[in-house]
Amino acid sequence: MLSATGGITCAWPGLACDTLNNHVNGLLMTNKGSWGGTIPESLASLSFLTFLQLGNMKLRGTVPAALFELPLVELNLFDNSLSGDVVSRVPGTMMHLDLSGNSFTGSLSPFLFEATNLTFLKLDDNEITGTIPDNIGLSVNLRTLILGGNFLSGVIPTSLVDLIQLKYLDLSSNMLYDNVIPTFIGQLYQLLQLDLSKNNLNGPIPESIFYLTQLQYLFLGKNHLSGTIPESIGQLSSLAFLDLSNNDLSGTIPTSFWSLSYLTSLWMNCNHLEGSIPSQISSLTNLQNLFLYQNNISGVAEEIFYLDSLRNIDISENSLTGTTPSIIGQNLTSLSLRGNLLNGSISNLSSISGTIKLYELDYSSNQLTGTIPIFLSLMPTLKGLYLDFNNLSGDIVNIFSSFYLSYISVMHNSLTGSLPEKLMANVVDINIASNQFTGTIPTMLFDYCVNLSSFQIQDNHFNGTIPQLNLNFLTRLKLAANDFTGTIPKVLNLPSLTELDLSFIPFEQDTIPSQIGDLTSLISLALYSNNFKAISPNFSQLSNLVNLDLADNQLNNISVIGTLTNLQTLDLSYNKLVSISVLKNLVNLKELYLKDMQLTGSIPTELFLLTQLTLLDLSYNYFNGTIPTQLGYLSALKYLDFSNNSLCNGCWQFSQDSCQLSNQFISSCLCSCSTNNCPTPTNCPVANITVPSPNEHPSTPSPLPVPGACFNPDLQLLGYCDNMIWILNSTKINNQKTLVVSNTQVIIDGNISQVDLSFTSSTVSIKGDYVGKDSNISLVNSLLFIQNNLKLNNGTISLTFSSSINVNGDVDLSNSNLLVDLNLFQNNQNVELIHSNSSNPIFLPHISLLNAPQDMCTSVTYKVAIQSVVLSSHECPTNSITLIASIVGGILGSICIILVVVYIIRRNSQYDKSFKNLQVQPAF
Repeated sequence: MLSATGGITCAWPGLACDTLNNHVNGLLMTNKGSWGGTIPESLASLSFLTFLQLGNMKLRGTVPAALFELPLVELNLFDNSLSGDVVSRVPGTMMHLDLSGNSFTGSLSPFLFEATNLTFLKLDDNEITGTIPDNIGLSVNLRTLILGGNFLSGVIPTSLVDLIQLKYLDLSSNMLYDNVIPTFIGQLYQLLQLDLSKNNLNGPIPESIFYLTQLQYLFLGKNHLSGTIPESIGQLSSLAFLDLSNNDLSGTIPTSFWSLSYLTSLWMNCNHLEGSIPSQISSLTNLQNLFLYQNNISGVAEEIFYLDSLRNIDISENSLTGTTPSIIGQNLTSLSLRGNLLNGSISNLSSISGTIKLYELDYSSNQLTGTIPIFLSLMPTLKGLYLDFNNLSGDIVNIFSSFYLSYISVMHNSLTGSLPEKLMANVVDINIASNQFTGTIPTMLFDYCVNLSSFQIQDNHFNGTIPQLNLNFLTRLKLAANDFTGTIPKVLNLPSLTELDLSFIPFEQDTIPSQIGDLTSLISLALYSNNFKAISPNFSQLSNLVNLDLADNQLNNISVIGTLTNLQTLDLSYNKLVSISVLKNLVNLKELYLKDMQLTGSIPTELFLLTQLTLLDLSYNYFNGTIPTQLGYLSALKYLDFSNNSLCNGCWQFSQDSCQLSNQFISSCLCSCSTNNCPTPTNCPVANITVPSPNEHPSTPSPLPVPGACFNPDLQLLGYCDNMIWILNSTKINNQKTLVVSNTQVIIDGNISQVDLSFTSSTVSIKGDYVGKDSNISLVNSLLFIQNNLKLNNGTISLTFSSSINVNGDVDLSNSNLLVDLNLFQNNQNVELIHSNSSNPIFLPHISLLNAPQDMCTSVTYKVAIQSVVLSSHECPTNSITLIASIVGGILGSICIILVVVYIIRRNSQYDKSFKNLQVQPAF
């Protein structure tokens, strides 16, 4: 490690000195090797140091504060592992500051921009939070401002317009949600590069941007920009790179593009553009990259393909019709027209044979016919050929024998023939699935192709036995749905294999063999419908397994699966299991399929410990009894299927008749009635079901979304609607401080703090904590699920009409009020108002019962054992109202005594489990 004390000479590598006084004024070590360690405090003793360059030196720790007392002009510390708060002040001499590519945190200090000599500020790729300071305009000499790749939020400050010398502005990859691109950006006339990509900005592209006639690079991709692309875009006559991809832009492509004569790259993929690509684009003689995939473009001028400047064209997943282009440019390296409506014979591609640089060709998912021409196997530069999902026929002997092709994918055609004796050495990835190939897998097939990484031949008519496999680099092997016989080969030397599919092969063995367990790199394994009856014990070695499909076998013991704790998807449908209790260990499961397993009795409550589940299919079994209330613990659930069982929940019952809901969230319906003979539902207008608590009155259904719930312009600003469920951004909600929702199902994707919530006839799930002070929560006929903790101080919770709150974590309602409006509650019910799954007691609020009918006697009970607050009601005894009125003073006295007792108990944190019923009677 370099020390700044003793023995420093100007002859040292990386040191710069002034020739007059021999003072060290520069340490220039960027990319000069790897120091490691921390920046020495002793560098601050170099009192004349003006240039310090330590970029890419594997430094860690913090930056010594004393460095900023030096008369530094330039400080470069980029691409290290430095941490701590981002610098708040720099010396007035500083002109160039680069701290990019580190792990600095904290917010940007307004003092930083008081350094008026700064011309270059680069802080991208850190972990900086907060807003951009309003006084940023004080740094009037800034020419480069790069703050991308952080967690900055808020608006782009108007003072930015004062940076009239700015040439490079990068605010990309931040969290500038809910903002439009400010019009004053168009006044930064010196800009050469503007990058606002990846910020979720919305609204139209402002016309003012097109005043920036010196602009060469414009990046607006990965936002939510809408509207059309203005014709005035042609005013950006210096533009070389334009990225408008991944937005919500619509309309046609402006013809004014022809005036962008310097344009080299055009990215407008993943929008809603339509119409034809104007022929004027063919005048862009410098254009090298054209990306328009995933739009709704219906036509393309063939002249575009003639451009010799073009290197890459991707117009895939549009609505192009007609035949393939007859001529393409000689310098084209990749051409993708995948997912269109192109037809005609594949022999029309003959024009491609003349290209000298084509590396990748993708015509998948079109309507091409005929046999694959021989010239495609003879092009020396062509490495990737993708012709999946067409109507091609004939054999592909020439393709198999190509000395050049490395990536071959022709799945889902009508191709015939057999595999060659040996694959060529250049082959890396081959996919011929879903065709009509026959024959065996030759024993020497893989002798040459030692670099093979993927081999997919499923859904053909191959026969014989599977040979022994020795392929060190193979990661994907799919042999499913063929006519193989025999057993799984004993030698499977596949150390890199991550994905294996041997489904639909009737192997002549009862047990999944031990060699499968030796494939310890496996992430995905499919052994669907193989007639296996048992699993080898060393299956437990598959600790990396994420996806496992063992459906349609004859398994009756799956104890070994309980050790595979990384599993996220598991399908055991159509087996004959006696017990599924081992599944409780699979805490990372997200999808669980247990369809048609002949399971009986009650639904095992262990399943409801799998709180990460998004899909649960228990259909076509023999489950009976009530639906466990613990179902509410599965707050992440999106798809639930209990159909074709014998389940009920009081008068809430699953219909035995399948009733499809939108997007098939559940294939059966709930109904409400006054007897146990629930009618068969005939209409299912909703997208998801929340099973009611058994304490709810049968005439009060759970709140359900209504048709049209996704047409809500207010919620549109806070998130997006997915299958009739609103997915809302917690940061946006926290910024606006109030959320009002009605007739809607909502998931909030994180923590909520200091926000007033008002829900009517809605089901809301908060995927985090709710923390509030002086905040209010109002529920009318609504359910609120909180995944973590609920903490409300000096606030109010108002519950009306069978509303309730279910919390996975702790509940602390200290100094808050719980208002229960009894006007719409009914007698003879026992409604759980607040439930906590935590082992810690609920910290009780002050409870008030409002609008109680005269014929209704109620109480609020705090149940210590199950951590809940329950509203009880019953018919009052004769003359009970008169009696209560006459002893109101006694009741008030009792309340005071009880509250004192509760306070003492809470103060000492001793909750006697036998003290289960603390009743607070209202004074009528």
